[in-house]
Amino acid sequence: MRRQFEKGEVIFRAGDAGHSLYLILSGRVEIVVRTNGGRDRRLATVRSGMSFGEFALVSDRSRSAEARAAVDTTCFELALDDIDDSLRTRFLVAVAKELSRRLSKEAFELQVLEGRV
Repeated sequence: MRRQFEKGEVIFRAGDAGHSLYLILSGRVEIVVRTNGGRDRRLATVRSGMSFGEFALVSDRSRSAEARAAVDTTCFELALDDIDDSLRTRFLVAVAKELSRRLSKEAFELQVLEGRV
């Protein structure tokens, strides 16, 4: 389903159920967590052509962060229930592989920043 979000609009909050992922058609989305001190901390900015919300979808857990439109943004929301049963497992495996690739890349980048590579 195509979704429009205005600048500053919350797409989902930490703790919400995570039954879908989002593909950004245009705009930018900030992924934010609230610190123990009550301040928002931006973890990532997701841009046009990228996706977000996959972790909760694959892990079957609630959202771990808030997603908010940084500018007026258009997304395509893909709910797990909208995927045919015959394709669901292959889809989830593909998403899990992409998440694994991203985590490996980020782990390597941290090692470089720490001077271990």
